[in-house]
Amino acid sequence: MIVYALLLLVSYSIILGLLSISLASSLYYFAKMSDENPSRVIKFLRGLIYLVLGFLALFLFFEPISNFSIILSITTHLMYYFLINDFPLVNVKTLKFLFTCIIAFVSNVVAIKSAFSTEYNLWQIFGVLFFTEWLCPFIIFIALLADENIIPTTFLNSLPYKKSKK
Repeated sequence: MIVYALLLLVSYSIILGLLSISLASSLYYFAKMSDENPSRVIKFLRGLIYLVLGFLALFLFFEPISNFSIILSITTHLMYYFLINDFPLVNVKTLKFLFTCIIAFVSNVVAIKSAFSTEYNLWQIFGVLFFTEWLCPFIIFIALLADENIIPTTFLNSLPYKKSKK
């Protein structure tokens, strides 16, 4: 039993490491793409928001999750949709951005609370919350932060080359 538990711990650690590397590389690619071609990013984000809204509509009818939580999530994703209309020139001082941040926070709290009141296990809850609550705002945040000075290859290529003296 101890060997089995140890093997599970090692396996979960490897899986978590590979998922982290995969997420980091895809976010790097996304940041680079948002710097080079913002129209593709807007298309991708709109498609992702439509997909999440579709799954949330299915949750509303077929899953034993709080309807208030799902409706709040739908409202949050509609706010994301209206927020990306100004992309890449989103002003963080506007009321629309502030309201989107507040409603996203409230939606996360309500979704986590209602998800833990169901019979699903932790990994199922994490998977659903990652897709329905965290993926869109995380990608929007990465896309808004993408700038020429942030992406490492651009920064490294802009440094002057210095020869070492021997």
